[in-house]
Amino acid sequence: MGATTGSPFWFALASTGFMLNMFNMIPISPLDGGRVVGVVSRWLWAVGFAVGIGVFVMTHSPLLLIILVLGGMQLYRSLKAPRTAYYDVPAPRRVAMGAAYFGLLSLMALGMWLSQEPLHALHEQKLLLSQGAAMLFGASELLSALARRARQAFRAV
Repeated sequence: MGATTGSPFWFALASTGFMLNMFNMIPISPLDGGRVVGVVSRWLWAVGFAVGIGVFVMTHSPLLLIILVLGGMQLYRSLKAPRTAYYDVPAPRRVAMGAAYFGLLSLMALGMWLSQEPLHALHEQKLLLSQGAAMLFGASELLSALARRARQAFRAV
């Protein structure tokens, strides 16, 4: 819709949708990404937990903190006493699921990047317009001050 209409609303909506879906695909157990990578390799949960901590440090999101606590408990339980039936997936299917997971992440990242480009261009255009408006405002203020002085000088004569 954004490409068809050129409306920033649709680009922003698409970018938000991609970002929310990418967040959901973080490989931490309560999230969908954690459920998928658990089948591929439960050790990817540790990677997801590390990524989640990094994102938490950058964002200080309370929701992410809750997810990390739940994910940490799940990671501890899975390392202590793994459910073997959950991981009993043939190797070709594991590879296919891993390829699908990382392929989906790549497509979402590409979609987010593509939807951000028009928004960045719009932001830069607005920034240039606001800088131009500020320059015009400054010039008009200067002209007003000069006109006031000219009127005062004329009255004094």
